[in-house]
Amino acid sequence: VLFAARRAVEIKKVSADVKSRTAQITLDARLQLATVEILKEAVQRSQVKAGAAVLLDVATGQVLVRAQVPDYNPGDPRFLRRLTDPDYDRRDKKFMGIYGAWPDKTGIRGIFQAGSTAKIFTALAAARAGLVDPPHGCPVRAKPIFGCTYNDGQAPAYNPGWYKAIHDFPGDPTHGQVDFTDAIRVSCNVYFGQLGVRLGPEGLKSLRDAGVEMGWGGPNWDPGKAGSRDLASTAFGQAASLWSVSQAARTMATVGAGGVYRRCPPSLDLKAKCEEHVVVDDPAKMGPILSGMFKVMENGTGAYLKEPPGVRVYGKTGTADSIGIKDEIPWGVERGVFGRPHSWFIALGEPADTTLCEPTNPRRLAVAVVIPRSATGASVAGPAAMAILAAAQANGYFPTATPPPG
Repeated sequence: VLFAARRAVEIKKVSADVKSRTAQITLDARLQLATVEILKEAVQRSQVKAGAAVLLDVATGQVLVRAQVPDYNPGDPRFLRRLTDPDYDRRDKKFMGIYGAWPDKTGIRGIFQAGSTAKIFTALAAARAGLVDPPHGCPVRAKPIFGCTYNDGQAPAYNPGWYKAIHDFPGDPTHGQVDFTDAIRVSCNVYFGQLGVRLGPEGLKSLRDAGVEMGWGGPNWDPGKAGSRDLASTAFGQAASLWSVSQAARTMATVGAGGVYRRCPPSLDLKAKCEEHVVVDDPAKMGPILSGMFKVMENGTGAYLKEPPGVRVYGKTGTADSIGIKDEIPWGVERGVFGRPHSWFIALGEPADTTLCEPTNPRRLAVAVVIPRSATGASVAGPAAMAILAAAQANGYFPTATPPPG
């Protein structure tokens, strides 16, 4: 009887102490739910019916949304069977890890070929290395300038030892003499291949070593040897350019924060201290990158996307060709063949009444969306990203500088 009475008292104490049993995380439940619904609609365009998205607060690095479709329920009996039954995968592809309801996010640990979204990583590396002219207004033109002058979009033969030349999308016109910002606007592979060769492998590695993520974890990331086609391919989004939506969003946030990289703990604890360090010495160096991404939305690869009213978007599309692998076979993806591409879109959103291309803006959000095995970045991931930013606006995330009277 005494034990029962004491137990009742202790239970009452625990029950009353709500504060110590309450976890506060950075996720916004409203935006999380909205994003899941947006992804559910977007993945209908995907062969594998999967997608993932991240939304970050640029000023703090905090994760407001981390959503994936399909998601998983750790209490699902089928999930528990997946852990104990070695033959379960053969009967239900839902829990097979790649594209399935599995805690490695979507895909193999959430990592995908980055496609042209990786050009922002290369652009950031070039700004860090001092290869890009400082801005004089916005939008601007900025050096370096490279030629994309052959009638078929082929790169000039600046390295005749390559096994084949670099090409842009076959339907694109020849871009001519392209500056840094227009190369982002039209997503010119030929330009970024040449920029990568000029940067050299150390230029890309230096940014990654400074903390801006690209590819699998570990120190042995290899973008390709100096002067090689592999290096050029990495610079425009193929070869070693692979990342997750979280890595892509943090890279975009680094641009939006004036070259300051932030990464918060995976616990998403609201009070946790976030990693923060400067990767580009002068915030003004972000101006040409912002200018290029602004042009993307004005008359570039993202021009047909509908921005939320009152929100300015700096965007980058990505259409990532990727060879089918064994783990994709259950979803109808043929192994060893280039199937449907991965659709990517990464962006910064800010109130439209703020200064254009300002190096930093405390009211910016960064978003990254990937819809694997679907279509172009502008046709699938792009609209989903616009819808996520619109949901953020509807929930008060893009306040105007001077609220209207009344």
